[in-house]
Amino acid sequence: MKPDFVLALFNLGNVQEAVGDLHGAVGSYSKAVALNPDSAPNQANLGRLLHRINCLDDAVRVLRIAVDLAPDNMQFKAYLERVIGEGAPDILLLFVANVIVLSLFADQFHWRRD
Repeated sequence: MKPDFVLALFNLGNVQEAVGDLHGAVGSYSKAVALNPDSAPNQANLGRLLHRINCLDDAVRVLRIAVDLAPDNMQFKAYLERVIGEGAPDILLLFVANVIVLSLFADQFHWRRD
């Protein structure tokens, strides 16, 4: 595939993002990445946009690829850590919810000490 075609898809994604068509931009960036999967900047840009539309799992997956492709790029690493950190509150809320549920039913449990 010609590099110009990948660049055209990338630029189309930029325009779509600028006018608020975030899902269209994801499609364009995804096509650019599919045609040139070894481009860390393209992977990182797709990951950034997936983060913007709140697809955190996909964003983390794609950003990890970008970091693997460019391990010395501190911006990619920092952004990946930021996105991973945003997922942490969900885990914390799940833990707290489980503690609350267990405390509500604690009298129904019979704990045995040996």
